[in-house]
Amino acid sequence: MERMKKYFAHIWLDDFRPPMIPQTENIAWVKTYDEFVAQVKAFGKDISSCIVHFDHDLGEGKDGYECAKWLIDWCLENDYMVPDYDIQSANPVGRQNIESIFESYWKIFFGNNTKDYE
Repeated sequence: MERMKKYFAHIWLDDFRPPMIPQTENIAWVKTYDEFVAQVKAFGKDISSCIVHFDHDLGEGKDGYECAKWLIDWCLENDYMVPDYDIQSANPVGRQNIESIFESYWKIFFGNNTKDYE
């Protein structure tokens, strides 16, 4: 039986669906780009020990792709490791866009397109 990795916290980015994470975990449910940015900044360096669960469509305003892009840029600017991620979006194009930005990050900084850098 494989053990799940223990994270400092889960950031659940979704404006509609509630977190599908065991209640025993530290969960921050954010529904907008601005809430996402504020939560990531509040975690500071601990963001590197988190996992972010992305939805693409966040109603009006910025979407999950823009959150992912901001997160990677912010981590790089602050010399933090980009956190693990998962994508629960039902939007196939949005899902691929989020995946692509992380794949680009892994390829540029680790020479591959996987998040298995440990």
